Formats: sequence, structure tokens, C-alpha cells
Amino acid sequence: MSQIKKTLCRATGDECFSVKLENGLSVYISPNKKRVASAILSVQFGSVNSNFVLSDGTQTSLPDGMAHFLEHKTFETEDGGDAFDLFAQTGADANAFTSFNKTSYIFSCVDEFYESLDILLHFVTHPHFTPESVEKEKGIIIQEIAMYDDHPSWQSRTEVMRGLYGEESPLATDIAGTAESVSQASDEMLYSIHKTFYTPENMSLCVVGNVSVDRVIKACEGMKSTLNGEIPKTVFPPDAREAREKYREKYMPVSRCVFCFGIKDLPLSDDEEMYRRSCAISVISHAMFSQSSEFYSDMYDKGIINNTFSSGYEYTQYYAMYMFCGETDHAQTLYEEICRYAEQVKENGIDKELFENARRAVYASSLRSFENSTSTCEGMSEVYENVFLTPEIISNISYEYAMEVLRELFCPQAYTLAVIKPLKEKGN
Repeated sequence: MSQIKKTLCRATGDECFSVKLENGLSVYISPNKKRVASAILSVQFGSVNSNFVLSDGTQTSLPDGMAHFLEHKTFETEDGGDAFDLFAQTGADANAFTSFNKTSYIFSCVDEFYESLDILLHFVTHPHFTPESVEKEKGIIIQEIAMYDDHPSWQSRTEVMRGLYGEESPLATDIAGTAESVSQASDEMLYSIHKTFYTPENMSLCVVGNVSVDRVIKACEGMKSTLNGEIPKTVFPPDAREAREKYREKYMPVSRCVFCFGIKDLPLSDDEEMYRRSCAISVISHAMFSQSSEFYSDMYDKGIINNTFSSGYEYTQYYAMYMFCGETDHAQTLYEEICRYAEQVKENGIDKELFENARRAVYASSLRSFENSTSTCEGMSEVYENVFLTPEIISNISYEYAMEVLRELFCPQAYTLAVIKPLKEKGN
């Protein structure tokens, strides 16, 4: 086991103890005195990791949606039950989700934390699949895919991803896959995927609550590796800043247009610098587009947006993007107004007093995230110990640096507008 590292949030006094165990598992623990404790076990295997190479040169391509399929089936226990029943016995609330770059298993509880942690570590690392249960799950997941196919907001985001990254990109494929790809799943395939990716070297555990650092570490030390330290290398297509398509549209049974405007950014190789950039964009976003901003008020008063309008930045090691979403009857006008406003701010800069007010607001929000163990744990699962440096990072973002980031971000060549239109407009 490597030496335990301690990270302190100076603004709140919260601490994070991080360590890489001998079995390869990365563990992040933030002890506190709050009533609720939370844990998230994440596997670095998401929808974009379907094409990968092992150290012996073996390259494998999996059907789309297998990370999500495996998430569903991992809850199945050896006796034919499921892990949710086990968590119910300890009073824990459990869940899981699959994203582009990882699969995460979560629980929160008031009592019996260590019993719940044992359940989490066991069921995630001891899979049990049968041909019959896999076949049954296919129908469930295909129904879930159909549900998202009928979800206008989800479809607008999907169309933006296709416009930004191209139809052939893993980012343009639904995380759950397609009915065709899901039908290719088998118990043998899932066991093989689990053995390849569900190994401690490819996992991280984040824990927040009234817990003992030593007891959490001891509970994790029994996890066994299956790959002797090898982590599969994802084959991901290289990309440029320019969006593949400027505009995409789709017709669905909606009463008004669903607007999604994406700006492609490129992730930085330096994780700390990338997080600093995202914090700066949070300040910029608040100043320019929050509900307290002049732009929001103007667009709202003109009836161009309503309270569904929002914007935000997200990134992983595979992609980075800024996105605007909402319902509107004036999609093209809204797009043009955002572009016009962005160019104006690029030229003139954000008012310095407005910038300082926005920075204070984002700083206060970062402090509030420590009030809840679950929200702190969720933040840790994304950026690990950097969460505890967030208030300090925000405080140190200079106006000059923020303006530099702003001028880089709003690049017209990186724009894609996607609009979900009412069926009644088709053919007009």
C-alpha cells in the first residue's frame, strides 16, 4: 500500500484521505460527523470503452451498450436474488449508473455502513449470470432504449453529440446501445467483460461520512486482481476542435421546439489544469447565462426562453463540451442571440464587478456541496481529491485567465445546433 495522502479544504475543514492499495484499488475517504454516509464504487468502463487493446496486442470490439448491460446484471447475486434486497436489509439506499467513461455503484445509509460496504464490494466483484437471466434482461433494456428514443430532451442531446463528433464516434451512440447491439449479449460475453474491466486497478472507491479510514481500507484490501495490474487501453478516435455538422434536426410529438446548442472543447492531458479550466467556465457561465444574468432576463422578457433554459460544461478524458438546453418557439433566434452575445463579450470582456459577483456565487455553491455527504461523494467520484481544493481554485481564478478561457471556448467552428421540432412542422 502506498502512503496515505491527505487533502484539506481550508474553507470548510473537510479532509480527504487517498491511497492506492496493493491490489490496485484507488480509495478516497472523507470522514465527517454527518448522519448520512455515502459510498461510490466506480469502474473505468463506460459506453466509449467498447474498443480496447490489451498488452499482448489483442484488440477487441464489443457491441454497443455492454457497459450498461453489465451494470444491470451485476446486481444479480449467486442465489438468484439481487443486491437491492441485501441493501434493504441494512437500510441502505442503492443505485447505479453508466456514463460514457465509467460505471458507478452507489449507496447511502444512516446505520450499518460497513455491512453495506461489504455488500457493495462483494456483489460488484462476484458476478453471477445465467443464459436465462441475460435473455430476460435484453427485453428490459430494449424497453429502456425505446423510452429514451421517445424522450425529446435526451434526443436533442444525442443529436448534438452526433453533430459535434460525427455519426461514427462512440460519443454519438446511446449509452444503452441499440436493440440490435443489446441482442448480442450473452452470459459468456458479460463474464469476459467483467474479468477484463472489473479489476481493482481499474476501479476507485469514494466514501464520505462518519467512518473510520482504517476500517474502510481494511474492507477493501481483500479485493483480488484478475489482470495482474493491466488496464485495457481504450481505442478512441482522434478528434479536432471543429464540429462535424453545424445543424441537426429531428421531428417528434412535442408541442414546442426542444433546443440544444453544443460547443466542442478539447480535454487537456493535465487533470488539474482541466479542472481549473472547468471551474473558470463555471464562473463565466454564471456571469453570462445564469437566471440572474442580463442575457437570461432579456431573453425571458422577450419570450424567447422560459425557465427550462440552462447551460453547463462537462468533460471526461475523452471529450469536453459546453451545452445550452431548453424549450423554445424561437430556436434559430436563440442560437443567434447566444452567438452574438458571446462575440460581444469576447471583444469587450465581462464587466469586472459582474465577474466578481459570479465568482462569489460559484464559490458559495462549492461550499454548500460539503453540507451533504452524498453530494460530496458524487463530486469525489468525478474529480477525486480536487473537490476539496475547489473553493481555493475558484478564489484564485483571475479575471485575465477567465477571459482567456472564454475566448478559447466560444469558437464558432466548434458549434452545433440541434432542434427537436413538432411533428406538425414536418413538411412545411
